[in-house]
Amino acid sequence: MESVGDVLKRQPSRFQYQDLVQQIVKDPDVAAFIQKESLSQEELNRSISKFNQYITERDKFLRGDTDYIARGYKPILVMNYGYADVSYEETPAEKEEAIKNRLKLINLPASLKKASLAQVDLDDLGRLPVFEKLLAFVEQYPAIRKGLYLYGDFGVGKSFMVAALAHDLSEKRGVSSTL
Repeated sequence: MESVGDVLKRQPSRFQYQDLVQQIVKDPDVAAFIQKESLSQEELNRSISKFNQYITERDKFLRGDTDYIARGYKPILVMNYGYADVSYEETPAEKEEAIKNRLKLINLPASLKKASLAQVDLDDLGRLPVFEKLLAFVEQYPAIRKGLYLYGDFGVGKSFMVAALAHDLSEKRGVSSTL
């Protein structure tokens, strides 16, 4: 990442620094952030180097550069005690990969790693009470200390529902599970 200081060393006058500042604040993402956060001139002045860092990192991320430091994470602008700062958020692909990595399946189909409670077929009304218990378990975890015990005939969807529970616990609570 090229710092504002490095750019300034190549610039012979203060006038060109102002050109650089104008170029930075005209960036659509930066301009939207400035407007959204209603930055004062002082906050804007303190944030110029971070805006420059954001633009540089965002462009590397969008190009898919191999020297991008936070692979799998997208740079975003955030407020940090009176000035803008660069933070990184997980991309959807990275998030899905992390969810899958927290699920270990032994002698079960790999397709169950993608199961989610949202996919449970509720046409069979016998599943509804179980589904409600699974949803409550996810919402109340880790406060709830009880486990769940599912039983039923072959092929009614017990494995799918347990895999969906494990997936949702991984997604919403960061829990690792082995099935």
